Amino acid sequence: MVWRRLSVPGTASLAMLHDSIQIINGWDDSHLNQFRIFGKDYGVYHDGGISFNDNARTVYIDDFKFDVGDK
Repeated sequence: MVWRRLSVPGTASLAMLHDSIQIINGWDDSHLNQFRIFGKDYGVYHDGGISFNDNARTVYIDDFKFDVGDK
């Protein structure tokens, strides 16, 4: 198992987080990811892929009001 730690500001959108994960892993956006936050799925839509109710470009990390230790 490989672990990476990434620090992003709360003002980052989920789309920015997606892009950051792609970059730090050296991926070319062919590795899609999905974020499950408080039981709801979020992600960046790609043609032919999973669709999401919310636009990841307009949902920000600060919107979730995370507490220290939340995962």
